[in-house]
Amino acid sequence: MEILVCVKQVPAGKTFEFDVATKKLVREGVNGIINPSDTYALEAALKLKDTLGARVTVVSMGPFSAVNMLQRCIAYGADRAFLANDEAFAGSDTLATGYVLSKLIQKTGKYDIILCGSKSTDGDTAQIGPQIAERLEIPEISFAYLFKPNNTSVLAMREGVGVNEKVSCPMPVLLTISSKASPLRKMVGNEKELMKLAQVTVYHAQDLEVDMKCCGKNGSPTQVESIFQPPVEKSGLMIEEGTAEKNVCKLMDILKEKHLIGWRE
Repeated sequence: MEILVCVKQVPAGKTFEFDVATKKLVREGVNGIINPSDTYALEAALKLKDTLGARVTVVSMGPFSAVNMLQRCIAYGADRAFLANDEAFAGSDTLATGYVLSKLIQKTGKYDIILCGSKSTDGDTAQIGPQIAERLEIPEISFAYLFKPNNTSVLAMREGVGVNEKVSCPMPVLLTISSKASPLRKMVGNEKELMKLAQVTVYHAQDLEVDMKCCGKNGSPTQVESIFQPPVEKSGLMIEEGTAEKNVCKLMDILKEKHLIGWRE
């Protein structure tokens, strides 16, 4: 069985640096990590390797620094890794990114199951997985937290709106994995030594035979108009009227004064 995992390198930490002139997230020279949501997809793939002997392939699109992240995926247990890297891909929105990743996936060969994280910390759109599935013309199950493949199909449990759903799809199929799934295992062995042995294949635009009109800014119908840091206002009010009953009454009075609560006679 061939399992393919899409991962993304995102900046480490909770704050991101933006280039105001180019209106892009600064990625070069920034410490990168595996997108936290993608680690659940990687773990799901590694479980299939443990139980079914599946081969796990990891793919990504991004700057050359993402090679380090892909080497780390191999150190965790993936079998091979591919990176789509080209200046022509810079400035891609989710539509263009989905296109390039679909071309990269087709370049890697046969696949039975494609796994993606549910969303990324630097974009939070949850669009890449569905767009890849659309490009490859295969079914997609979103926000899955449990799934079991057989010879021809996958049975999955997914998080719906207020309810969990059981879904069955024929293979090949793409699943986005929710954070309700198992977290990524601990790495076994010396990380640095394992990463030294990891080989990552890098493909450029010419290698993937992409349509340049579908890449980067040319293939991105959505554009960033402006970037700014929203002001952070920290304010609070401590209510200490004595008893809990008096504190609640005081809070109700304050909320009514601010017209945040009210009632009709």
